[in-house]
Amino acid sequence: MTRALVLAAVLALASCDLLGSDAGRQEALQEARRRWAAQGSADYTLTVRRSCFCGQEAIGPALLRVAGGDVVSRIYTETGDPVPEAWARLFPDVEGLFDVVEDAIERNADRIDVTYDPRFGYPSEVFIDYEERVADEELGLTVLGFTPGS
Repeated sequence: MTRALVLAAVLALASCDLLGSDAGRQEALQEARRRWAAQGSADYTLTVRRSCFCGQEAIGPALLRVAGGDVVSRIYTETGDPVPEAWARLFPDVEGLFDVVEDAIERNADRIDVTYDPRFGYPSEVFIDYEERVADEELGLTVLGFTPGS
């Protein structure tokens, strides 16, 4: 198998939570960050949808435009309205998605499922259950669209 296929297999296992240890999760995260650094872009658009027990304004989806590594706009895709500053942190850019995953690992969340984009490395699907015995604190983030160089 080529190195790329081996890496894809390892990341697939990590995304299925078969590498459920913090060390395995951290390794998969670091490899994905390296891939993002090598393949990613400081300019891109990203559409993010949250899954949570919260209001529609916290779910989105929201389209982010990133230029030079900075988010220059966040708009709700369904209405075209800007995401209010108070809600902006709920719709992270790629670096923010990595930070969400890292935070869950550091907090020793009971369940962390992550799928990393095979080409660019960004977390394309994230599900976190911080405490299994607590209701309604789970968080899901899904990248619905990504366009580099936008």
